[in-house]
Amino acid sequence: MDVIEFDADTETITPGPHAVQVLTALEGAGGSLDNRQETHARSEFDREDTR
Repeated sequence: MDVIEFDADTETITPGPHAVQVLTALEGAGGSLDNRQETHARSEFDREDTR
């Protein structure tokens, strides 16, 4: 569903094209991330925006 992407060669998971929409929906539904998870997720989005 393009929420996350998995690179089998490097075994890394990165946010997919729909990750922002899912996080927004979860926040609106009362879901939350702890501070470290949110900081990490936001930093990944920021890196994606500069590519």
